[in-house]
Amino acid sequence: MPRKRTLTDQERIEHRREAVRRSNAKHKEQRDEYQRRYVVEHRAEIRARRREYMREYQRRYRIEHRKECNEDARKRMQRWRDTHPERAREARTRGNQKWRKSHPEIIQEINRNTKARRKGAPRKHTQRDIAILYICQYGRCANAQCFADLRTGYHIDHIRAIKNGGSNWPENLQLLCPPCNLKKGAS
Repeated sequence: MPRKRTLTDQERIEHRREAVRRSNAKHKEQRDEYQRRYVVEHRAEIRARRREYMREYQRRYRIEHRKECNEDARKRMQRWRDTHPERAREARTRGNQKWRKSHPEIIQEINRNTKARRKGAPRKHTQRDIAILYICQYGRCANAQCFADLRTGYHIDHIRAIKNGGSNWPENLQLLCPPCNLKKGAS
């Protein structure tokens, strides 16, 4: 009895593809009907998968083409601003006001650093520096006679006033309760 020749991987794949093609041609109407029924019965699931796929695809595209996407967005926004100057101004104002209301501590930090920079003080401090200072002072007023609890509010004070050559470094800052700071004044 002659021995059967074994198929190579490529021949096996081609043989399988041909079998699938023959089967698909033979059962085309049944397959099409099954696909139509499946789509009708699973419409919500298919849409959800498609939405998720598109979200992921768009996210990957934005990451891979970040520079072009950012540039396109800038151009679109600029075109809109040019055609709607009044609405753009109102939107900026509304957005700024909303952001300012939700980030008062950052606004205070910006204002303090701007004021110090105008007076010629070197360096600036951040909210993190103030948080560290609060922890180092155990949440108490730095005035030796007071030691009030700062949870109700505090003022950020320069130990050596900026007008007297003090800096805006965190090492030159202390937290005082409002009455102590207002009593102290800049001497």
